[in-house]
Amino acid sequence: YMLYSIERMATHAGIRIDEKAPFANFFLKDGTKVVAIIPPLSKSGPVLTIIKAPRKVSSLDQLVSEKVLKKEMAKKLKEYIYQKKNIIVSGLDEYENSKFLSSLASCIVSSERLVTINTQNICLRKENTVHLCTKPARLEGYGEIFISDLIGYAHDLQGDRLIYSHSQGDFPLKLLQMIGSKYQGSICSIIAGDSLDDMISNTFDCVVHIGRDDNGELKVLFGSY
Repeated sequence: YMLYSIERMATHAGIRIDEKAPFANFFLKDGTKVVAIIPPLSKSGPVLTIIKAPRKVSSLDQLVSEKVLKKEMAKKLKEYIYQKKNIIVSGLDEYENSKFLSSLASCIVSSERLVTINTQNICLRKENTVHLCTKPARLEGYGEIFISDLIGYAHDLQGDRLIYSHSQGDFPLKLLQMIGSKYQGSICSIIAGDSLDDMISNTFDCVVHIGRDDNGELKVLFGSY
């Protein structure tokens, strides 16, 4: 039954998963992330991981009341967003990164046009927003859309801000260059520990790292400005 469910979801998303391609990582239409692995890559049978996209955005003030974020830092982040400073959120939990990125993006005024890349798992406003996302090759082996394609499209769309969710691999150099020269006020997230590549750190005016404290509670552990 598990294998049937995986194959059905993959086919619905236009993704191939079989003995020759036993690993798949994709999004459903509602933003749910699906990670599946099947034999022969998995010796314990078909394995399915589902990561639900956030359905509700917590404001920065709510995060302060929940003791996730300090009041002084929330005030500083709001100022940075208003001043169109570039902000990057780092952390090892993709789900928590997405939630915090959503909270930051909710501070942007609705009159500004957002261009987003790979934000299927982030809860963003629908009006005045252009959503771009990569796409794997079709079952027939063609039609793949790469991140480099989306960077080119984003450059031509003339948006006011760029929102980008980075999940794996190296942060695209072309995207850093575009953020540094064209899209001031960009807000991005990256799966990383408490240290970032110098080129990334130099592109962004503010680096916010989120994680768990010694008690296992979610916290914004530090921010560098």
